[in-house]
Formats: sequence, structure tokens, C-alpha cells
Amino acid sequence: MTTHCGARGPGSRRRSRARAMIHYSLGAGTLAFFLLVTAFPAAGFELVRASYEYIPSAELDLTGAEPDEVQTSATMFTARLLLPVPIRGRETILVNRFVFRVLHQMYEEGPRTREVFRPDNLYTLRWGLGLRQTLGDTWRTIVFVQPSLLTDFEEVDAGHLSYRAALVFEQDPSPTLSWGFGIGYGDDYGDRRVLPVLQLNWVASPQWTVEVDLPKAAAVWRRMGRAGARVGFTARVTGGNYRIGEEVILPGGGSTKDGRVKYSIVNVGPAVALPVGRGVEVLIQGGFNAYRRYEVFDANDDQLLDSRFENPGFLNVTLSFDLEA
Repeated sequence: MTTHCGARGPGSRRRSRARAMIHYSLGAGTLAFFLLVTAFPAAGFELVRASYEYIPSAELDLTGAEPDEVQTSATMFTARLLLPVPIRGRETILVNRFVFRVLHQMYEEGPRTREVFRPDNLYTLRWGLGLRQTLGDTWRTIVFVQPSLLTDFEEVDAGHLSYRAALVFEQDPSPTLSWGFGIGYGDDYGDRRVLPVLQLNWVASPQWTVEVDLPKAAAVWRRMGRAGARVGFTARVTGGNYRIGEEVILPGGGSTKDGRVKYSIVNVGPAVALPVGRGVEVLIQGGFNAYRRYEVFDANDDQLLDSRFENPGFLNVTLSFDLEA
């Protein structure tokens, strides 16, 4: 289906069927997951995480645009399931990791809004398979491969597939300190690239904890009282390199068909984590977007649009579950 910016037609039946299949698959997968976690020990993994994030309206900074001419807000829902399967006790563990994410963008009408390619929804589906192997008394290694589908669910084909991979070595030199290093390949910064990996989990005192998972996240936490509540400061990168199947004719004659969207966002701010039951925690984060970028490329990988945003605030609410907590 070919449309022009600002003149979109109704969604195709094919996309509707694809979305219905996703909903059924998620329901069946969730049921299967909860049946399986009762049969396998979790080995300290965070098994379930679901988060909802809201980013209020911000100016979309386009070349030549006047202030306040293009405004957009966004929501992001992410669900993650982990299924650890011990192969040989806790020495060898096979880890299945499932991720589903929807990035929904909302646009306020204005003089320049029709000139912007406006994907309402971008979807991420990931299935990862990792092997964690203990090496001696303090060392272990993790090998991880994650095929992914990043798409708008229009005319989906093999070009919408990508993958992530990582090789990490970890050590626990003491009960209060673990660290790791390695190499990873992914698209959290919009581009697919190889980056070094550095991990640190340090319990500096009964109250203070430092968690680092570079290049993706970092946090400092302080435990409050005996109830287990924590307050802290966090930073996290989220992004993707999405393939576009919808054909939209842009100003200048360019088309989005078989092109891609690069999206990346860095959220920084305070956080509070509240235990609400055995193994269940609610995490509330707020703050600002230290970086947020949105780029569109055509099938020839020529850049059609490069836009940045003001630094609006954000609010993220996350529910997590650890079977062994």
C-alpha cells in the first residue's frame, strides 16, 4: 500500500492477522512459561519484568522548522520473560529470554506535521538463547544469541530480522562483589554495532549497592530500613533499528518502503523500588531524556530524516518477579 505523509490509508488485513497472532502467541507463551518455571529452579534470575513508560510531548527538531511546529509524545510497553533450564545443576544453565516491546508515538497536528514520516507503532520481538557455564570456583562464562524482529508489521519479510550476540566472562571474587567483561553486538543505540561489555555488582555496605551493565545501564541504590525498599539513581539506553514495510512517499520523492527507522533514547533520573510481596517488586523511575534521536532511511540507506527532541521528562513503572527471592 502506497500513501503520502499525512494521508494514510486503513491498516491491511495482513497486519491485523499478524497482530492477532502476536496476541495469541503472547498469551500461550505466558501460560507455558508459568507452567514451566514451577518445574525448574530459577538460580537467582529475574524471571518476569513488565514496564510501561510515558514520555510527554516534546518538540521534534527538524532542519528549518520553527519552534513548536511539530510536537510528539510516546509510550513504550515492554514485557520480558526468562526461562532458565539447568542442564547440570547450577554449573551449566540454558537460559531462554523472550522480549516483546511496542513503541507508540502520538503526534500533535501542526503546519509541519504532514511532512514527517509518522509510524504510530514500532514492534520488537526477541527470542534469546544463552548458555551460562561455571568455570572453577569463582569464574563463569555466558554465551548469548538473540534473533529479533523489529518491524512496523507492514509487508514483513526476512529483511525485518536481525540478531544480537554477546560473550561475557564473570567473576565473584567475594560475596559482595561480582564483575564481568566481554563483547556484544546489538542495536540499542540505533545502529547495529560491536561494543565492549563491562559489568559490576558491588554491595559497598549493607545500605549501598552499585550496579553497572555497560553500555546499556547503570544504577546506584540505597536500601531504606528493613522492609527492603530502595531509592537510587538510574541511567538506561533503549533503542532499535526497525525495518519499514509500509510505503510512504516523503517530500522530495523519497519512499520509506524497505527502509529503516533508527530510534534511541537515554533516560536518566531518580528511582524507588518497593517490595510488594515475596519476590515481587515495583520500580518507579522518573527524570529526563538525556538523549533521544529518530532517523529515517530509504531502501538505498540514504537518510531521509534526522530529528532530535527536546529533553522532556519521563515516567516508567516496572513490575518484576524473581521466583527465588
